[in-house]
Amino acid sequence: MKARLITLLLPLTVVIPDVADCFQLSIYSSTGWTNHHQFSNPFGIGLSISQPVRPQLSVVLDLSHRRFHNQYFGEKVSRNTATTVKREPVDNFSYSNSGFLWIKNDFFFFSKGLLAVAVGAGPMAIDGRIVGNDTGRVLKYKGLNKISGNIAVGIESLISDKRPTFWSCYLNYQFLSSSIRLTSLPDPFARSIRGLEIRLGLSHIF
Repeated sequence: MKARLITLLLPLTVVIPDVADCFQLSIYSSTGWTNHHQFSNPFGIGLSISQPVRPQLSVVLDLSHRRFHNQYFGEKVSRNTATTVKREPVDNFSYSNSGFLWIKNDFFFFSKGLLAVAVGAGPMAIDGRIVGNDTGRVLKYKGLNKISGNIAVGIESLISDKRPTFWSCYLNYQFLSSSIRLTSLPDPFARSIRGLEIRLGLSHIF
């Protein structure tokens, strides 16, 4: 079956086969820009598994990890949001873990490559700590949960004629909902967030 798949990939037009026993494994790095000054320029890595369900249509499971650090003014470094502790400049060290389910459509083919569009959604959990620059207080927070919606467009192209290995570049528009949480800890990410993300990756079809 793998030999059949390689045969399909080698001609001028790349065709994704409609077979259930082939899958595409991808790794990627990402960087982004958002409309939220605390969630600033997150850098991430990810792993995705793509399974064809029809010719040109795939389901993708995407697992990713992102980190970001920013200094800003305006947080109360206290577990009680109603406290009289003054707002101060803080260092915010945060990371997020997410799991998305995507539907990807390969809509245009060219020599050894394709263009694709994908839509996806899933949960994201943000964890980290806030350090007060004036007081030295440290506040850790966990499980600031959000729901993320995504739409991405990108290009995938064969690296070599000998193996079904691709490089890819995707531009992803991301919307993060307001936080879904049960505690009263200060939440620097409480409101919804919008942003753009560039993903560069490598993938291989097995």
